[in-house]
Amino acid sequence: MSKIELSFPVSFSREANINTTYDAVISISFLNFQSVVVQNRITAYSFNYDIVANISTVDRMFGVKYSRWTPEVSSGIGWELINGAEATGAVGLVWHGNNAVTVSDNRLNSPDLNVASNSNFTILFDHSYAFEDLENEYYDGGVVELYSYNNSQKWVDIMNYTSSRLVRLSKNSSNPLRDRLAFGSTSPGFPALRRERIALGSLFANQKVKIRFRIGTDVGLAAAGWYISNVQFEGITNTPFSGIVRQSCTPLIYTLAPTIDFPAPVVDSSSSLNELFISYLFCLIVPLVLIL
Repeated sequence: MSKIELSFPVSFSREANINTTYDAVISISFLNFQSVVVQNRITAYSFNYDIVANISTVDRMFGVKYSRWTPEVSSGIGWELINGAEATGAVGLVWHGNNAVTVSDNRLNSPDLNVASNSNFTILFDHSYAFEDLENEYYDGGVVELYSYNNSQKWVDIMNYTSSRLVRLSKNSSNPLRDRLAFGSTSPGFPALRRERIALGSLFANQKVKIRFRIGTDVGLAAAGWYISNVQFEGITNTPFSGIVRQSCTPLIYTLAPTIDFPAPVVDSSSSLNELFISYLFCLIVPLVLIL
């Protein structure tokens, strides 16, 4: 098996859109080679954009550096940002809350949210979960709670405002959330994410609040835990999360490295034409060098 590196410039003839996938179709003709084998991988790249703080009501999970969420860990790993593709098949990062084998009460706190006075306050997020259960007993699970700075000044349960299927956690356990309605057992289609909606209407109109995702576990078995992404708030007046904007700059040259393995040459010196389809994500006009 031999390998050859080829370099050549690639550029757009028009402005490309932010976060849009384009196919680079490369036609290659070889003498003395019968076939071309492309390694089974697709890589996405984005260029010439800025991540700007405090411009969005949707958290796209750009990474720890840009996160406005605050984990509180009582035991074990708690909450962490991980690769969504490996865990759920989703693109980008997702929050993962661990389903520990010990008693734990781990929380993920949002930034402050200013609820509007004349609109419906709604919380939306993509999630999937798998928590410990056995013979219709639900020992571990997750809930969403809300804190109001104006009235109650304490955390309150808002699980009754979701239309999803909930379970009641076992009251005969050491789980700090025992005997409460929660996301439990395994979500439909796990590990694929599905959209969740918690509609609070005008209950917290004109108040400053925050929410938290909270996992409670007992001593016993573990499971995959809770995956959360793309958290969005409707009916708020502030923009607590980062977003993507176009970057004003001189295009740079980037080097990409999809790998192509060439088999040994054939005897009859015949040539063949092979089309390779490689997907990349571009944001603006950028000259590229593809190393094949």
